[in-house]
Amino acid sequence: MEPSDANAMALSFHHDQRVILDQVGGFADGVAVKEVGEETFRICKELVDGVVLVSRDSICASIKVTFFCLRSLHSKSLMHYIFSRFIFLTSYI
Repeated sequence: MEPSDANAMALSFHHDQRVILDQVGGFADGVAVKEVGEETFRICKELVDGVVLVSRDSICASIKVTFFCLRSLHSKSLMHYIFSRFIFLTSYI
């Protein structure tokens, strides 16, 4: 998963080489990079089938769902886990 306004990995996959973004959104600042690392890209090309882009609204929704369900704030890894389940559940509604 990658923010749609910081999609360096998705574009790198599309072009089959690392790309450098002109700018990145800062909302999901922990994962926002202008260029993915060389080794990270090499490993992801071998092990990852693709990248799902998520909007800022979707990230906010996952935070709300997590807080509502757990009554706590959470780490980014937990947010990704909850959000992936949220996408699965909402695709059937």
